[in-house]
Amino acid sequence: MSIMDTCAQANAAKARLEERERATRQQAKKSGRPDIEALPPQWFELDPAAAAAPLGKALRWRYKEGSYWRARERGAWGSCRTLFDAA
Repeated sequence: MSIMDTCAQANAAKARLEERERATRQQAKKSGRPDIEALPPQWFELDPAAAAAPLGKALRWRYKEGSYWRARERGAWGSCRTLFDAA
């Protein structure tokens, strides 16, 4: 397989992923849910002090302590969204 074939496959996979994300966001918008409710972050949460922050909520996320590492240790990925097709 040439580098051009590999790049073409990567670009096609990226396009599928982006289209899936756009469709999910459009569906959430139609249902009236904000993005954060439709696609909550798996490993992060809003800092409770975010409302008082001068930059607002956008930059006030914090890691859910140990959440990723516990899931990785157990191999428990069932709660993760599907990003790529198996094909």
